[in-house]
Amino acid sequence: MTCSRMQSVVIPRHFDYRVLKCKVSSISVWNHLSVHRSLAMNVRRLEVLDERAAGSGMGTGDQTKEMVPGGISSTETDLEDTDDELGMHEKHEQYLLDALSKMSHLESFAWSCNHSPISIDLLWPMLLKCHTLREVEINDNLVFSPVTNDESEGDSPNVAVAHELRAVALKSNKHVYGSAKHPDFTRVKGMLNSCPNLESLNIAYTQPRSLPHAHLSADDLFLFGRWPNLTSLTLTNLRCSPSTGLDAASSFLFAHLNLEILHLDMSPGTATWYNKLVFPPNCLPRLRELKAHRDLVSSLLACPSDAPRPLEIIKGVRLTQATDLQQSADAFFFNLRRHGVNVKRVELTSWHEMEDIRRLIESTPKLTWLDLGKKGNGNHHDRLGGSGASSSGAAAKSSSSSSSSHFSVVNANEWAILLSAAPELTTFHGVKFFYEVSLQAQASIANAANLPLYANGSTGNSNSGTGPAPGATAHVNLNLMNLSMTDRSRIRKNDETASMLAWKCTKLRRVDHWEDGGGKVVVIIRDCGDGKEKDKVAPRWEIRRVKQ
Repeated sequence: MTCSRMQSVVIPRHFDYRVLKCKVSSISVWNHLSVHRSLAMNVRRLEVLDERAAGSGMGTGDQTKEMVPGGISSTETDLEDTDDELGMHEKHEQYLLDALSKMSHLESFAWSCNHSPISIDLLWPMLLKCHTLREVEINDNLVFSPVTNDESEGDSPNVAVAHELRAVALKSNKHVYGSAKHPDFTRVKGMLNSCPNLESLNIAYTQPRSLPHAHLSADDLFLFGRWPNLTSLTLTNLRCSPSTGLDAASSFLFAHLNLEILHLDMSPGTATWYNKLVFPPNCLPRLRELKAHRDLVSSLLACPSDAPRPLEIIKGVRLTQATDLQQSADAFFFNLRRHGVNVKRVELTSWHEMEDIRRLIESTPKLTWLDLGKKGNGNHHDRLGGSGASSSGAAAKSSSSSSSSHFSVVNANEWAILLSAAPELTTFHGVKFFYEVSLQAQASIANAANLPLYANGSTGNSNSGTGPAPGATAHVNLNLMNLSMTDRSRIRKNDETASMLAWKCTKLRRVDHWEDGGGKVVVIIRDCGDGKEKDKVAPRWEIRRVKQ
């Protein structure tokens, strides 16, 4: 802002209060908001962090750091006047509810305090009174705990309705506190009945460490849940009974014709449920993204529809090699080839043979994004591909390499021929083509060229129309000579791989980096020249970071 006077008013009184992240024990913040109603009205998003999360400036990420406005004079010590633990929690609850009642313009609320005895039944009615609330996320085991008789008797028949609430996410975790031996949807049912205009629903159940065999049945959800405006549904690790669950699930899906995103990641105990679930004709006519078991995807593709479904994204499919599942695999590829003409993105959970990948590519002519997931049973080395030579000799492990160098680089030519059957493919993940180049080599290349063009990329093409001047090229070659034989060999191999992939796969641009989980990808650059010089320019490869 150019006006310093307006900046001194807007920043501390409005901008600093837009997003708050603090713990239940931060009673100084709750007291400040309950006293200053005008400031509490400026809060748009409130995140209540877990007590075990790191404090301000100590967290490992943005999600664990507290964000509180300045100018709060009182402290927790000034407001805390009891040593009784139960009384302390009651005081935390009182301050929190008082502050929450003043946030009349709250739009987003996130609760991640799993170790607090504060009941969700007290927070939810307070949230419903906020008519501007649009999304709620609750990460607490108490959400799926059974409702006691005392709690059910205290329920009021006149329950408030949140007409503006559009997105609800209810999740549990592995912690023992608040977990139930027999979880159910009783409390969730009462909460979701107050959201008639729900558009996005995300329910994820995680077995606690002490109860690995506990499971949450989705039968009640399929029976009572009806939201005409629902467009996104995600159910993770839920079970469905083979008796009543099949009919209930079929009726539930047919009742929500506006669904565009459907993720049914059910628990392994419901494998037969995928085979027996029947989709009524014209079910899910607007579906664009589907994440489910392979048999369920196949059944939905084969479901008759008056108009073709705009299905473009398929996730969660396993391509296994079991002989007893070969018939269902054949049915999947047949239905995908016949009804999946609009599929552009496929993200597999696992795969086994390259022949399955070849059949998948042949069944999706418009494929632009392919992620293979993990190979075989999902071990780290299984993700790296099947028919490749191990990195030896020129690609041996250097002294400066990390643990990520323990992998086998696959046969790029073999994979390039396979991927050439997908002319529209731009992104391919699941197989590593490029050898690791040390940070010293990357820095040496960047410093020698002194151009962003060569940052984290190859520099072996001196005839590039956009490359450096001849003197700079000589300087680059001089610095490359100062690198180790391993780095020079790896750079040369990577240049050959980039050229091979660019030649066989005309639109392929993004592939895996040699590190796992580093948020990096290798990008193949083709358009480096103009006019007549464009055909003379060899492809380059660069390392770029991506959002995770």
